Amino acid sequence: VCCICPSIRKCHFEVDEDVKELCEAIFGFTKQTGNFIKTGDIKENKQKYYIDTVEINKILLRDLGIKEENII
Repeated sequence: VCCICPSIRKCHFEVDEDVKELCEAIFGFTKQTGNFIKTGDIKENKQKYYIDTVEINKILLRDLGIKEENII
């Protein structure tokens, strides 16, 4: 059983292109970046993105063989 403590959810983790690209580079091996990186609004002429760190952790745990029902 794995418990994920309070983490930044996508609704609170708004980033610019550089952080999105870094996240894709680090976690791209999961082939699931579409599940944890969402396109946000354009603000001050910059495209914004939202990253869900809880979902990243869930993907990594499932890839390690932890059953979905054991991730809290």
